[in-house]
Amino acid sequence: MAALVSRDCSMGEMAESLDSDVEPLLDSETFPALWKDSLLNITCSELDISSLDLELPGGYHELPFVPEGGSGGPGEIREGAPTLGMTDYTAPSTEDYARDQYLQLAVEQLPELPFVQEGGDRGPEESREGAPTPDTAVRTSSSTVPSTKVYAGVHCFELMFEKSGTAKSVTCTYSEDLNKLFCQLGKTCPVLVKLSSAPPPGSVIRAMAIYKKSEHVAEVVKRCPHHERAPEYSEDGVPAEHLIRVEGNKNAQYYSVNRHSVVVPYEMPQVGSECSTILYSYMCNSSCLGGMNRRPILTIVTLESQHGEVLGRRCFEVRVCACPGRDRKSDEENLRKAVRGERSKKAGAPAENGPEKKHSAGTSNNAEEVYTLKIKGLKRYLMFKELNEALEVKDMHERRNGPQKTRKRSTVPPPGSGKKLLLKNEPGGSN
Repeated sequence: MAALVSRDCSMGEMAESLDSDVEPLLDSETFPALWKDSLLNITCSELDISSLDLELPGGYHELPFVPEGGSGGPGEIREGAPTLGMTDYTAPSTEDYARDQYLQLAVEQLPELPFVQEGGDRGPEESREGAPTPDTAVRTSSSTVPSTKVYAGVHCFELMFEKSGTAKSVTCTYSEDLNKLFCQLGKTCPVLVKLSSAPPPGSVIRAMAIYKKSEHVAEVVKRCPHHERAPEYSEDGVPAEHLIRVEGNKNAQYYSVNRHSVVVPYEMPQVGSECSTILYSYMCNSSCLGGMNRRPILTIVTLESQHGEVLGRRCFEVRVCACPGRDRKSDEENLRKAVRGERSKKAGAPAENGPEKKHSAGTSNNAEEVYTLKIKGLKRYLMFKELNEALEVKDMHERRNGPQKTRKRSTVPPPGSGKKLLLKNEPGGSN
């Protein structure tokens, strides 16, 4: 019995010793706490910062504080040590500074994002607020003053307009002789874009307005204050000061860097058509005070790649008025008169419809002066030619023989008052 009791006691002691060696299971709160402590206890040797060329920032100095009972190290603060006149200041440890340097090096190694320099045109992928998206920002190299020179490019970039007359009822008409578009305020102006070959994927069409004259070209073309505040000419998502708008295209984007412009993606022509159509509208009259103020403007339409490279350029003049047909007819007539005047000057003749020379009475004209007379019809021309030749022969004869003397018929002076002149065979009043 004694042997059995001693054996049971020894087995109980062994079980107790085994239970004491086994650690208890970690609960949901103990494990995160231990993991956090292990992360905070990472030493500099584990971070392997010896290979990094780290420079301490200006004004940072290791504080030579020594902890109680041991040698001091950087970043350690002794209990009860002076605060150097600063409240709630904790010296940064070397581990914290190493982590900051790791983050800074990681940021510096990130790829540079494309951006648009100040003074350049923004690309079509930028947001309306002006913040470029990291993956689709467009870089351009355009200058502050856009070029107006026609450039067809490799894709033969062309603009075409629908044919319309000069009737008073038209709302938009284009003159090929003037290269000028006449339109009403807020009316749709279809512009046809034609290319000989497909442009690169992501290409866009940009429209921009500038002043035509050199003394105004540095100014940005804006709407007048009256039309900016008018509710009938406002649209959600479109800046109020922009003159040119695009209708019927939800992908249109408006930019205000240096110049106001609107960009739409290029769309391939539909089946059976050679051109793609863009609907523009002008939201202010050319005569508005505070806006264009009767200053002529040009619209520059460019074909650009996704990266902002100009692939083609076209330019035309625009006049926004109340009666486009009437103004087009008047401007074309003025152009024809100017052309006729230039031709007359080159031919050495006085300009047509010009001021006539008036000679004062009693003075003779110069016989050697030459005049030009325009005659319609060959028959009438030959008649005037024979008359002119006859006059030339007469002048030559007078120069040889002198002017002919003609007899002047003598005239009897009238009688005095109260007397009557008696003629022959007329009975007298008395013998």
